[in-house]
Amino acid sequence: TWRIVGGSLALRYASLFGSSLAASGFQKLPSGVIIQWGVTPTLSTTAVAVTFPIAFPTACRAVSLTNTTASAITVGATSLTASSFSGWASAGGNAHNYVAIGY
Repeated sequence: TWRIVGGSLALRYASLFGSSLAASGFQKLPSGVIIQWGVTPTLSTTAVAVTFPIAFPTACRAVSLTNTTASAITVGATSLTASSFSGWASAGGNAHNYVAIGY
């Protein structure tokens, strides 16, 4: 059997620094910062709720949405909470990628 005594290699096995590398996933960092990503449901000109893969323990500080279409569509995020945000698009009908940062 192998046993890890110390060093940074052991961090990947600690649940405190867990991750999910799925299409909608997250990475917990040693500082307590959590980075999450995913794909929104189909957005429209009215706000649509988007739930994070896991809730941030304290707060979500920023969300960035990426337009995944070839047309000039503006996308944005409002109403940030520890577990979700509201996404919108200037022209509806598409899902978009997001990245969120919090702790």
